[in-house]
Amino acid sequence: MTDKAKIPSEPFAIGDVRVEPKRLILDGPLGQSQLEPKVMQLLQVLASQAGETITRDALIDAVWGFQYGGDESLSRAVSLLRKALQVPHGLGDVIRTIPRRGYVLEAAIGFAQQHKRSTPEPFSELIAILPFDNLSSDSDTQFFSDGISEDIIERLIRGTDLHVIGRTSSFQFRGDRKFSAAKELGASYIVDGSVRRAGNRVRISAHLEQAQTRETLWSDRYDRELKDIFAVQDEISEQIAWALDRKMEAQRQTIMPPKTYDLFLQGREWTQTPELIMDAIGALEQVTRAVPDFAPAWGALARNRALMRMYSPIQIREDLDVGVRDAIDHALSIDHRNRDALNASYQHLDHYGDMIAHHDAISELRSANRNAAGGLFLVCFHETCIGRVNKALEVAFEAARLDPLNPLSASQPGMMQSYGGKWEGARKHLEQAVRMWPDDASFWASLAFACSFSGDTERVAEITDPEFLRTLSLHEWGEHLKRAALHARGNQAEWREYAEAERKRILHKGSADTNDLLYMGMFGGADMFYETTDQVRIGPTGADDDALGPMGYRSTLFFHAGFRHLRQDPRGVKFCARLGLVKFWLETGIRPDFADEVDFDFDAECRANADVPIDTYNTFKS
Repeated sequence: MTDKAKIPSEPFAIGDVRVEPKRLILDGPLGQSQLEPKVMQLLQVLASQAGETITRDALIDAVWGFQYGGDESLSRAVSLLRKALQVPHGLGDVIRTIPRRGYVLEAAIGFAQQHKRSTPEPFSELIAILPFDNLSSDSDTQFFSDGISEDIIERLIRGTDLHVIGRTSSFQFRGDRKFSAAKELGASYIVDGSVRRAGNRVRISAHLEQAQTRETLWSDRYDRELKDIFAVQDEISEQIAWALDRKMEAQRQTIMPPKTYDLFLQGREWTQTPELIMDAIGALEQVTRAVPDFAPAWGALARNRALMRMYSPIQIREDLDVGVRDAIDHALSIDHRNRDALNASYQHLDHYGDMIAHHDAISELRSANRNAAGGLFLVCFHETCIGRVNKALEVAFEAARLDPLNPLSASQPGMMQSYGGKWEGARKHLEQAVRMWPDDASFWASLAFACSFSGDTERVAEITDPEFLRTLSLHEWGEHLKRAALHARGNQAEWREYAEAERKRILHKGSADTNDLLYMGMFGGADMFYETTDQVRIGPTGADDDALGPMGYRSTLFFHAGFRHLRQDPRGVKFCARLGLVKFWLETGIRPDFADEVDFDFDAECRANADVPIDTYNTFKS
């Protein structure tokens, strides 16, 4: 048994790391990290008897209680705690396993002191790497000069604590537009240069300037053979870090033939067009055969294979999983921080079910992506899936600052403010998004709902006018826009008619997408929603009308402000249990925002629904 009176609740120190239990923070000279609630509780219990062995049973009982915890929960929490204490805090393995007994924290517990760091506060300084000018005689080699700039971005993200503007935003500034890049991006520093490629040689010029004063802080020129391209990129990155008084982490060197490098640059280009994805996969497969220890190629291959799988019919996804997993494993075995592979690790998971696996994948992605926008869209998306809309909004603003001209990043604050019911803020950001990207139907659909909920029916009518909609490629967003128009009209009889038709269709199929169920509940009310969900399985069946893409069968919409009436009903906890969320909340101690907003005892309902079976996502899995 553990002595609860000795468990520290106020800040304490392990070496030079300050532990703040109430904030779930580890704060050391090398940076901060955040723990899950149950992982912090584990640390508190171990710290209460530092130097003494605490049995596994005692730890499980103290942190979870025997009814909701077990060996798997404890092993996972110990692993996460060890990792957090080691990275970035460098404490080593201070948690020793006592075989067949338990664990002991081998560290002195002391008085906590607040750390003062020399590193800047988040976002106090931003650096933008612009696309290097292509001075080669062949204009078709633009992808090569862009590739050099992109590799420098990746090296700075990986090797320093500099906050780096995303490629999508910085690469929009070419030619005369480069003069306005710093102002439009809010960058403190600008890196620019040029590339001239001739035969097997390359000349690269690069310079770093302070954005406000236009003072050149560093510049240099490199004349090398193409086979030395990675060494040159390392040198440039190291010089930038040195000029800004930053440490640069050493990175793995690779040598490959120029033609193979060209294939890699072309294959890693981001696209969501199926035909182009297949071309990219073919190019990257050639690269991985030629250079099997090159992690970036394996990571890009994993990302593209995961994208193809996501848009493929459910009945063939298990076969595609083999290729996705193979590429992920290869990439991470070479480089455990490869962001493309970590992205794919999340994307290839079933859309609900093992939410702990989802959270672990996102945590790894977040850890490898602390100073850049890449991957933050998925972090934001996952936080919404587990019901933490406020946290998702925080991440959304972070991503928008780091990649302000990327449609995904720039629109996220508006999307997340809609989820939080902050309609005016949502409209402001979404109106800006549709001005910048007027052909994107998803932004128009989100704006239409924000306008409807805020009472601006005239704006909804403008957006959903058939003449206007004919100018857009609607795809699946056409149905969302119809629902927005229906909601704005506010005709209760019309709402009921829509909901009854949806209910009939869902019951006939016997299985449903969460989004269809939730929209039925929006217009038909809580009783219809919960009575219907009790009669069907959630998930795809292999039918032609199964939802495809990233949004199908997700839990996100349940946490939108428009579905507050469903969350206020205790039956909503059972619905969440069927998606794997209740198991996740109980095991990690993470709670959704609405837990403190409902009139019923949320924690008691979670415990009461802890054993509700999770619906099988993919019935085609063996």
